[in-house]
Amino acid sequence: MNTSSRFLASVFAAVSVAACSSNAPSEPTSSTSSAIVNGTPDTTHQAVVQVEMEGASCTGTIIKTDPVNHIGWVLTAAHCVVEYPPITVCQGNDCSDADVKYQVIDYAPDPAYGGLPSYGHDLAVVRIAGVGATTPVIPIASNPDGIEDTGTPILVIGYGETAAPIPGEPAVGSWIRRKIALVATPMPEHPEEIWYDQSTGGLCYGDSGGPDLLTTGDFEEVVGVHSMMDSECDGGDGFSSRVSYGLDFITGELTKPLPVRDCASCQAWSTSGGECALLELKCVSKNPDCLNYGNCLLRGGTDAACAQEYPKGVGPYKSVDACPCNRPCADVCATDASCKGVPRCGLTLPADDCSTCMEASCCQEALDCTNDGSCYECVGSNDADASCASNAARKALATCAVNKCTVQCQDSELGDGGVRLDTPDSGATDSGTPGSGATDNGIDGTTDSTVTGSGGSGCSAGAVPPSAASHGALVAVGAMIVTIARRRRRNRHASP
Repeated sequence: MNTSSRFLASVFAAVSVAACSSNAPSEPTSSTSSAIVNGTPDTTHQAVVQVEMEGASCTGTIIKTDPVNHIGWVLTAAHCVVEYPPITVCQGNDCSDADVKYQVIDYAPDPAYGGLPSYGHDLAVVRIAGVGATTPVIPIASNPDGIEDTGTPILVIGYGETAAPIPGEPAVGSWIRRKIALVATPMPEHPEEIWYDQSTGGLCYGDSGGPDLLTTGDFEEVVGVHSMMDSECDGGDGFSSRVSYGLDFITGELTKPLPVRDCASCQAWSTSGGECALLELKCVSKNPDCLNYGNCLLRGGTDAACAQEYPKGVGPYKSVDACPCNRPCADVCATDASCKGVPRCGLTLPADDCSTCMEASCCQEALDCTNDGSCYECVGSNDADASCASNAARKALATCAVNKCTVQCQDSELGDGGVRLDTPDSGATDSGTPGSGATDNGIDGTTDSTVTGSGGSGCSAGAVPPSAASHGALVAVGAMIVTIARRRRRNRHASP
């Protein structure tokens, strides 16, 4: 049994086979096709995730969640986080089109880890933000873990490459999670490690940190974490660290105090995996108008010009921009300077009894209208288009205003149209410069442009210019989500 070490991570510019493979965010993943040599696509183990790092990526497993505080714990390999600090965690069958991206809060390797090629304790726990009640989990095994000396069937899962790297050639790998059934056996001289014959398939670069799953009946547990191999992805043996030998470390990480939830941390986490992240993902990957509006601003276009070219992109873009302030973090950010002037319910209404009632009784309808490009355009254009009468979000807003704020909004046109919103002056520009002396809209210091409706109702809605951060968030369609995550989170890692 050759025990020369081969890291299973995958790096963009990795040079030697001792580390990782290349291609966009991926330690265990790569570019196209498949992962796990001779494996098959895995679409059932959603708790198995890709851990994305600076220039590399690994595989990991969500082993615990705290839905109330939106914190999750990912088990991966120590050599992954020691070599490349983790930034985001991707959840999905195919991480080239991820369902969810979670932000890394902090991480820690097992202090007993001695570095490869030493055996055992190649374990690390990464805390992530943005999980919810439906976030999947695969628990870790206890001690004894069920691995028999004569060999035990396990399921090996990862996002790794499918062939050994060829110097000068692109890595052959995948964003796709794959699996293969192998037989694990404890190493007599190193019982904290298990090994498996890979002559028919197995680990490759990028599978590091992935789970070895042991099934008892319908119940699966993580018994091992992929650590290293002794071949170039074409046979030989694979090695994993046994979870049962790292229980003290893992349990300590799962029970240490939660990070403080303040405005800054909530805003950072809200763009990870949760409501704001989903709004952002929808904007950049499924709403061309939203993406194009943001790119128009990024190219130096005025708010007025970009809104005229992509009118249905304005509301969704601004909804993403203001999301951390008026959705998940409203409770801890109400008085924070970063959210000063951000409309509590998406639409900026005059300070009167109608506005007070709408914020108390119809806030969700107003937020939904802002996020609906057509509804936002309808309200801003005085319901000029006939289609506004049948727009579901516009009808919901009007119905709420009529039914719940009848007296307060009797002179308003919220119930039957006429409210103008976000119709910037043609000469206005999106400065994006904090502290410029203009009226601060609470997002990036740009001017708050308010236009009054033509119906004489006195009901108006102010523009909420997109923030500089959001401008950057809407470029580079291909690797945009990872780019956003890296920019936002680069300075928020806790040292191991």
